[in-house]
Amino acid sequence: MLEYFTKLHDTANALILVVCISAALKIGLLLFNVPFNSDGVLYITAAQHFAAGNFAEALSVYPMPLYPLMIAGFHFLVPDWEIAGKLTSLACQILALIPLYFLTARLFSRKAAFWASLAFAVAPLPNDWAVDVIRSPAFVFSVLLAVYYAQKAIDLKKPVLFFLSALFSYCSFLFRVEGAIVVLFCSLYFVYRILVQGEERISLLKGFTAWLGVTVMVAGICFLAVHIDGQRLNRLDEVAVKAAHILKLDFLDNYHIIYEQLDDLGKRHPHLDRRQNLAEVTRHFMFLVYLLGEAQIFIKVLFPLFIVPFIVGLRRSRDFDTSRSFLFFLLCFYLTVMYVLYIDRNYLQRRFLFAPAALAFPWVGLGLERMYARLLGASRPKLYLAVFVIVFFISPAFKAVHSSATTDNVLRRAGNWVKQNELVHDARYFVNDLRAPFFAGIKTGNYVQINEKNKYNFKAIERFAIKQELDILFLKVPKRLDTSVPDISRYKRLKKFTGKERNVYIYCAPALCHE
Repeated sequence: MLEYFTKLHDTANALILVVCISAALKIGLLLFNVPFNSDGVLYITAAQHFAAGNFAEALSVYPMPLYPLMIAGFHFLVPDWEIAGKLTSLACQILALIPLYFLTARLFSRKAAFWASLAFAVAPLPNDWAVDVIRSPAFVFSVLLAVYYAQKAIDLKKPVLFFLSALFSYCSFLFRVEGAIVVLFCSLYFVYRILVQGEERISLLKGFTAWLGVTVMVAGICFLAVHIDGQRLNRLDEVAVKAAHILKLDFLDNYHIIYEQLDDLGKRHPHLDRRQNLAEVTRHFMFLVYLLGEAQIFIKVLFPLFIVPFIVGLRRSRDFDTSRSFLFFLLCFYLTVMYVLYIDRNYLQRRFLFAPAALAFPWVGLGLERMYARLLGASRPKLYLAVFVIVFFISPAFKAVHSSATTDNVLRRAGNWVKQNELVHDARYFVNDLRAPFFAGIKTGNYVQINEKNKYNFKAIERFAIKQELDILFLKVPKRLDTSVPDISRYKRLKKFTGKERNVYIYCAPALCHE
């Protein structure tokens, strides 16, 4: 069996096997019916408007249209909007294996490509997001396609490859604004290659002309869409503002504010004559703290155990040719931009590092391939193979399954109860989570929210509800804030739903829910 497997992972059937493994795992996770993220309501609502032909309304709900359009397309196949959104993510996450496989095969070998795609297929975070209504799977799929065609374009100098690279680079931007990083880096890298290339400069110029053609086409479409409909499209204004913010070095403003706060904290130390207290050390090494924070999130997104083959792969690929250097410097450039944004925002979420983590999997695959080759020469190869498979493939797959199986489903349970309760069928609601009305089947005009700052300020919520004459309060409450919920006194508690990490309370106005 070991000999058969060794031959299999170096054939074309290896990709089919990985795709089947990935699909089986993700379909299994889909059966857990875990709640999707809060932003998923916006995507589904925009998709519903697109399906109804209300394009202006769709863009007003969410200005990045491509992902909602994909959900609307899947809705033609399945009637349930939530399932349509999850299938969109699931399909993109599975299809992302194809460019990852061929990219790794071009850079290293088919064996490395097999291990890279298999690791990506079982990694926990990609599996979590494959059964969510979230843009990241579609974004990463586009990024991997863009990078694959860019890498081929560098090698083969064919204009059609530059065209495809540009097309998918801009597609990634239509899913997430971070796609602008890929567009910018590819543009700069192609210009650099034209300047340093000798004999093949003309071929590169022809290819770059195709790249610029797509750029002009996309810019023209965006210009017409914005000026004809007067709609905000794809958050282009935010990208322009953020770029100017970075170029002016304004991103350091928060850095200086926190630096001064730490300085004040250090001055309140009881022993001022003693140097190197925690606040002082942190203040002097804030740049390193941010770097360590980014590294920690990157490792979590990649999956901690995969950092070992990633480092092995980097060490084994010291011979950086043009193709490998392109991917390596893109990864570094992406992480650098994220580091700058981390300093600017003073927080960094996992989704911001999903694309660079995906771009690291070719080296993960190379590292796993080298580790596998070494264990074949060991004295007890079958035993070492079992450990190898358990550590690098079963454990991440188990983590993905465990994450879905233990997800807090309390909001969906509460929504189903509200949907089935005739007493509150036509009431006016307050909600502090957009998923609540979605799960409860509450119409858009029948619920209101308070500003994000006060979503857990229950006294403010009560005052707001009384002023708006609302009938039902549908409150999601983290366990850490649960003790403050009894502050609501002018409404009668109908129901409490207890979850693992949060509780849900249903309150009713006494005039509506009388004894």
